[in-house]
Amino acid sequence: MPQATIGAVQEAFALATAVVLVAFLIVWIALKRDGKRLSDLLRDKDDRPSLARIQVFAWTLVIGFVFTWFYFIRLRSGVAAPPPEIPGSTLALMGISVGSSVASGTVPRLLSVMKTGRHPWRKVFLEEDRPSLARVQMFFWTVVAIIIYLWVVWLTVSDPIVLAAVEGLALPNVDPSLPILMGLSQSGYVGGKAVRALQWRSTPSARSPPPPAAP
Repeated sequence: MPQATIGAVQEAFALATAVVLVAFLIVWIALKRDGKRLSDLLRDKDDRPSLARIQVFAWTLVIGFVFTWFYFIRLRSGVAAPPPEIPGSTLALMGISVGSSVASGTVPRLLSVMKTGRHPWRKVFLEEDRPSLARVQMFFWTVVAIIIYLWVVWLTVSDPIVLAAVEGLALPNVDPSLPILMGLSQSGYVGGKAVRALQWRSTPSARSPPPPAAP
């Protein structure tokens, strides 16, 4: 039965890091030629920093890197067969973050006329220039979930039993409660944005321009 050595794990880590860096370099060059910045991927159409986009970016980076790393460990150890399927709870985390980004992206379109220019990154926790508990909660659970997942990944590649049976090496599963907690925080975040957008659309005085200043 093929076994993974520490050297194979380290070499696979270096290769996976190189793949991710090359991918980011390609994206950066493509955006730069159109006069855009890499950070624009994390902003809504109204140039506000998007917490939902940041979450999608973070999970894409984490899951993509770990998947590539584990695949290279298998290849470096002589296992050409595809790894086992990605666990359902891990896919749920990706699905929740992507779904939130899509749903959240429809709200700024309703508020497009309120665009006031490029907003600084510190406003990612603000909603209508007020601190948003929903945004803080969404950020908190995203950070907690990523830290826990990376910790589980580290324990997986540090387990001699797993490395001794590298054919079974696959992305680790996560606690099913994490997708539930993230889903609840996402629902509150997107729902709050939608309610505020509808309230704004139903209030003519909020959409009308301010009266001209007195001479």
